[in-house]
Amino acid sequence: MNYLKSIVFALSLGIFSVSAIAKTSSSEVKNINVQFKQNAYSATYKGKISGYGYDQYHLKAKKGQLLKITATSASKNMGVYLFNKELPDSVDLSTGSLSLDTNGNYVLPHSGAYQIRILQPRAFARRGEKFSYVIQVSIH
Repeated sequence: MNYLKSIVFALSLGIFSVSAIAKTSSSEVKNINVQFKQNAYSATYKGKISGYGYDQYHLKAKKGQLLKITATSASKNMGVYLFNKELPDSVDLSTGSLSLDTNGNYVLPHSGAYQIRILQPRAFARRGEKFSYVIQVSIH
């Protein structure tokens, strides 16, 4: 009977440990819904990134629309990535990315929900580096 109590106790510790880790990780993520003012095609947002944290911008768009992210920061370590459940992998939207056309636009391949993440590479995140940024999200 003591053996069974030990197993139950050990399992409960494991469950609480995992939930504590999950809570810590999710607190580093800031979710923002992109909203355009009436008759506007762009919206501007400011944020701060620290360590492994990232900001995630949610928007809905249609196949064939052009998405342009204009991002500015004093840090050279800022990464801008696009996610969608239909995409096989994230898309780099950082300035100079090969995924962008000559005007800095990305042609959206699917209709639906997209997420734009602002983050920094692991080496900089590990050191706990921080940066502020401003992004302009445009859809045409």
